[in-house]
Amino acid sequence: MKAMTALSGIIFITGPFFLCVDCYPFLSGSRIISKNDLDFKRFRFTTRENNAVFLFNNDTDSIYVGTVNKLHVFNFEEPDKNYTVTFPPTSQSACSGSGKLPSLCENFITVLHKYEGKNFICGTNAYSPKCWYWTNESKKEVLHNNEKVGYGLSPFYPTKNLLSTVIDGDIYSTASTFFKNGFERFRRAFGKREQLYTNSDEKWMAKPTYIAASLIKQESQNNVDNDKIYIFFRENKKLESHDSDCEISRVAQVCKNDQGSNSENKQWTTFLKAKLACSDESRHLYFSRLQDVFILHDPKNWRMSKVYGIFSSPYNVTAVCVYFLKDIDQVFIKSTFKDYNGDIPNPRPGTCLDDSKKVATITINLLTSNPEMNDTVHPIGQKPLFISHHRYHKIAVDIVTPTDHNAHTVLVLATEKGTIHKIIETKTSVSNILEINALHLQAPVHYMKLDSDKRKLYLGTSSEIIQIPLDTCDIYGGTCGNCILARDPYCLWTENKCVSSTRSGLQDVESGNASKLCEEIVKLQARSSEELESKKTKYEGTVLQLHTKQAYFSCPTSSLTAVYWWQHEHLGNFSCVPSNNKCLHLIESMTENRYGTYKCMSTERGYTQTLAVYHVVQSKGNGLLVSGQTGTIFSVLLSVAAFLLVLTNHPIGEDPSRNQTLNSIAICILFAQQGTFWNTNT
Repeated sequence: MKAMTALSGIIFITGPFFLCVDCYPFLSGSRIISKNDLDFKRFRFTTRENNAVFLFNNDTDSIYVGTVNKLHVFNFEEPDKNYTVTFPPTSQSACSGSGKLPSLCENFITVLHKYEGKNFICGTNAYSPKCWYWTNESKKEVLHNNEKVGYGLSPFYPTKNLLSTVIDGDIYSTASTFFKNGFERFRRAFGKREQLYTNSDEKWMAKPTYIAASLIKQESQNNVDNDKIYIFFRENKKLESHDSDCEISRVAQVCKNDQGSNSENKQWTTFLKAKLACSDESRHLYFSRLQDVFILHDPKNWRMSKVYGIFSSPYNVTAVCVYFLKDIDQVFIKSTFKDYNGDIPNPRPGTCLDDSKKVATITINLLTSNPEMNDTVHPIGQKPLFISHHRYHKIAVDIVTPTDHNAHTVLVLATEKGTIHKIIETKTSVSNILEINALHLQAPVHYMKLDSDKRKLYLGTSSEIIQIPLDTCDIYGGTCGNCILARDPYCLWTENKCVSSTRSGLQDVESGNASKLCEEIVKLQARSSEELESKKTKYEGTVLQLHTKQAYFSCPTSSLTAVYWWQHEHLGNFSCVPSNNKCLHLIESMTENRYGTYKCMSTERGYTQTLAVYHVVQSKGNGLLVSGQTGTIFSVLLSVAAFLLVLTNHPIGEDPSRNQTLNSIAICILFAQQGTFWNTNT
C-alpha cells in the first residue's frame, strides 16, 4: 500500500492535523477540486485591473467593481442586468506639476461604500480627489458645507495602503490630505461626528501599513457610550533580538464617541496601541507581519468575540492566531504605559467619556507622548491555532449550525496564488478539508467576502470575480462514506445523497466516523450489490483491443488523507501509481494468473471502501475484455491517458516495442475521442 502524501510539492499527511517540521504542527490538506470540476459563476475583466476596488451588495447578489474611470455592476443571479457607469476625471488641471505621472492623470476609483442608503464613490480624479453619490444609475457630487468632498477620503493616486470603512454613520479613512509629505493617518474623515486624526509622531504610528478597522460594541458604563473602534496595522520598529523583523503588528483603540479636546489640533483623545503577538515562545517561532484579520462577533457576549489573524514570517511560513476581544480590552484598561513611570491619571487615559473635551491636560499629554502599552496581546493558548507552508493573504470565518444544532467553525483562507482552503476548527483539531482551485489564472485575491446566510464565497482578483457556493456537496461523490469522511459542516448525507446541511441527515464533523454512521447503509448497498451480481450470467462491458498484453486501470483519489491500493482476487494487494489525482495500476505483461477481478480500495479514518471494480478476462483474439462497475471504454481510456501522462514524465528509452505500444494506445485514445474504435475479434 502507498499513501497519497504529496502533490505539487506540498506535503500532506494521513493524520487529521499535524506534520512535524522542526517539531511543530503544520496544517495538512485533504480533498482538492479545480475550476474544471465545478462550473463556478464568474465575470472576467476585459483588461487587467491591478487597482480595482470591490463592494458586495447582499440585496441583489451583485458586486460593484471600481476601476479606471469606470464603475462596473455584476449581478450573479441576473447577468443581463450587468452595466457600467463612467466616472471620467472632471478636471486634469491638477496633473501639471513635479512628481505627477501622466499615466495617473485618470480617475482611479478608490472608495466604494454603502452610505446613508446611497452608493458613496470616491476617486483620484487626476490628482484632485473627489466623491460622488450614485443612486438609481445617476451620480451627484458630494458636498459638505457647500464644498466638494474628496481630499482625505481618496488618495491622490492608487495605493494599496488605503483603509476606508463606514462605522455608525461616519466614514473613516487613512488617505492623506496632502499630495506631498502627507501622513497616512487614521482619521474620521466624513459624517455626523467631528473629524479627528492620529498624531503624526512616530510614537503613535511609524510608517503604518493598515489592515482593518472594526467597531466593537460594548455595554454602556455610567450612561456613557463605551463602543470602541479597533484598528489593526503593522508599523516599522527598531530591530530586536529574537523577534528581529523590521515590522511589528499592532492593535489600537479609539472611542467611537471621541470628540477631540479643546485644543486646536484635532487628534484623538482616546488612542492607545499594543503589540499583537503571534508566536510560540517555547519553540522560538515568531510571526510578526499581520496580513489580514476577521472578527467573529459573539452576539451574546462581545468579550468572547474572536479576532482571527493571518501572520507571516521572513521564512515564507504563515500562521493563524486567534484572540479574545476581552484579552485585547484588558491590555488597554490595565497595562502600564511604555516608557512612563509616573502616576496614571484618573480617569485612566483611553477611557470613553461623555465629553472628551473635558479631558485633563495631563491625560492628553500622557496619551500624546506615551500611547503604547507595556503589555502584549497574546493569542488564545499562547500559540498559533496552526502554521502552514502556504502564504495565506485573506481570511473569513463562518459559524455553521446544521439541523443537529452543533455549531462548527469554518475558516476560509486564500493563498497568494488564489487557491482557497476550507478549514474546520473542532474541539480537538484543525483540519484542511478542501482545496479549491477556482481561478482561470493564478493571482492574489484582492477581495474576499463570505455571505454566511447564502453560504457563498465571493472572490475578486485583478482579472475576474467569482462566486463559489460553499455547500456544493456533490463533489464528495455519491456514497455515504465519502460524504461523512469529508467532515464538511456545510454538507450531510440523507436520501442517498450528499446535500446541503440545511436539512436533517447524517454528519460527523468532529471525527468523520463513516464506519459507524454508514454501517447500515453499507449493508443495504452490499445486499443490493450481491443480488445484482447473482443475476449476471456474463461479464458486461466494452472490448478494448490492444496489440500487446498490457492493461492500465485507474480510480479517483479524491482525498489526500486516505490510503489507496489495488486488490486482485488471487494475487493480493498492489500499490498505486499516482498521477493527476488518480490511483493507477499497470499490468506490463499479462499472464494467465493476472486475469480476474481488480478492485481499487481506500481506507480513511478506519473506513474502507471499494472505489472501482474491473473484471479482466482473456478474449478470443489478442485483446482484453474489460467489464464491470467502471468498465466502459471511456473510463479505461482515461486511465490510459493518465498513465501516458506518467510515462511522459520519465525517459522511455530506445525500446522500439515499448514506443510502438505507446503509439498504439495514443491512436486508441484519438479514435475514442472521435467516437470510433476498432475490434479485431471479429
